[in-house]
Amino acid sequence: VDLLLGKAYSDWGHISDAVTVYDNLIAEHPEDFRGYLAKGAILKQNGKAGDAERMFIQAKFFAPEAAKALVDIYAQR
Repeated sequence: VDLLLGKAYSDWGHISDAVTVYDNLIAEHPEDFRGYLAKGAILKQNGKAGDAERMFIQAKFFAPEAAKALVDIYAQR
């Protein structure tokens, strides 16, 4: 649900709200790669490539083997 809420905030242009949702998701589930990936994507879209790269590194670390390629795709966009 939090991933969808963050995406909705992002789509509506409420970037800081989306980042807050993703930060909370990461805090509650630090081993789940999806929070890092979502936060990295929104940061990259908003010109914060360095911060985004750190999120993608974390996402790749926690991602299951089958999802690591997905992280790479988002990181290269």
